Amino acid sequence: MRIKCVMKDRQQHGTRILVPARPLTHEERSVLKRLVREVDADPEILACQERHAMVTEECDVRCGMVIFGVSESACATINDQNAPATGDGPDKDGAPASVLLHIRDGYIWMLEVYRHDGQPVRGLPDLDKTVFYGTKSAPP
Repeated sequence: MRIKCVMKDRQQHGTRILVPARPLTHEERSVLKRLVREVDADPEILACQERHAMVTEECDVRCGMVIFGVSESACATINDQNAPATGDGPDKDGAPASVLLHIRDGYIWMLEVYRHDGQPVRGLPDLDKTVFYGTKSAPP
């Protein structure tokens, strides 16, 4: 099953629903951990959600976008919504890119990735060269 979505780079991407859901890759988990640190919410709840997050959908052109599922019985919710944390850094081609952590209905929901030049995204930004900020910290 595929669901079409329009990303910020204005290109249409499809997502694949994963059955069963898969664990996060090391790279996805590392980026998620860094983004979660920038959210002004209960750190224990965020840590619980981060530990229990599974990838339920992923971009079918390998742009780095993933949608998470967190068992509602495993963790409490937070009050934050929308995109409370961002990371800005170069993508795999060296182009400026951003990754946004989205929260929906009180749970970690999605990593959205886009390039600033509007070109197709090539994975998550380089963690070592990315600046992270959010509702807990000021943007650079």
